[in-house]
Amino acid sequence: MKQLFRIVRLFTALVIPIASVAQSFDAGSIGVFNNVTTVCSGEVHEALSLTGTSGGTAPYTYVWLQRAGNATDFSVINGASGTVLSSRSISQATTYKIRVTDASSPALVDSAEIIINVHALPTVTLTVTPGLTVPPGSTVTSSIALTSIPNGYNYTFAWSDATQSYSASNTRTLVVNNNTSIFSIAKDQYGCVKLSNTVNITVADLVPGIITTNSTSVCSGSVPSAISSSNLASGGSGSGYSYQWQVYNSTMSSWDNIDGQISDSYSPTAPITTSVKFRRRVSNLGVIRYSNEIVFTIISGPTVTLTPSSASVVSGGTVSFTASGANTYAWTTTSGTLSS
Repeated sequence: MKQLFRIVRLFTALVIPIASVAQSFDAGSIGVFNNVTTVCSGEVHEALSLTGTSGGTAPYTYVWLQRAGNATDFSVINGASGTVLSSRSISQATTYKIRVTDASSPALVDSAEIIINVHALPTVTLTVTPGLTVPPGSTVTSSIALTSIPNGYNYTFAWSDATQSYSASNTRTLVVNNNTSIFSIAKDQYGCVKLSNTVNITVADLVPGIITTNSTSVCSGSVPSAISSSNLASGGSGSGYSYQWQVYNSTMSSWDNIDGQISDSYSPTAPITTSVKFRRRVSNLGVIRYSNEIVFTIISGPTVTLTPSSASVVSGGTVSFTASGANTYAWTTTSGTLSS
């Protein structure tokens, strides 16, 4: 009985030292260079590095894993097999961890997770008024609208066609003389920027059209012929033309608007005794052009000679007269009877 007891005690003494040599296996922890754990959407974050791996049996092998956004499972990052994960571009918050396997067991353990957050960006929409096609010299207003704005973010704005710095104003006016493409930039308080859509503004010359009349010769004291439009205004924005008829004021050497005459044609109403000229003004989006001018000239009346210039005749008698100096004639008398 004593001999059996010694054997059991010996066996127990041998087991205790073997258990004491087992070592824990720790994957270590992940850090990010410069401790930058939040980046702008679409930009690259700093490299990640694993340190502090211990236990198990070296050498170790590494597999980097990621989980982006609302995903529930981790996925393997292909080609990432060292202790350092190079800088990567992300558009949503991404969680990383690393799986470490030792050389002997083999045993594997995962590191603690690290999250790289993202500054979300809004949708930036640029619009222009009064339109995308304008006459040269037009004033155009560009406006920025933001949607899907993250809570707690505020923005300043800049434009691609300007040298100005960022400002809080989301509108800008500019005068365009040539075809222009512009976009806007919104920047948040963290320095993250988002570009808008690009707007292309086309500049089309404003053509005032052509006016015409049947005759530009007017007898003194007569009313000039009506003036019509052989070509209406065109170009510019393509619509929304405004007309104003003008008459030249020779005394003031200026063009005066004719009250109420704003259609594309014009019929003079006043008789004239001297030459007079008219034109039509067209405006489109604040840009003004003028048509050709119509000049009405006074033609002198004929000098008519009556032969004889006077005559005496007995009561009931007749006398003949001959007229010259004109093309056609109309006769009148203060007394007596006319006959051809």
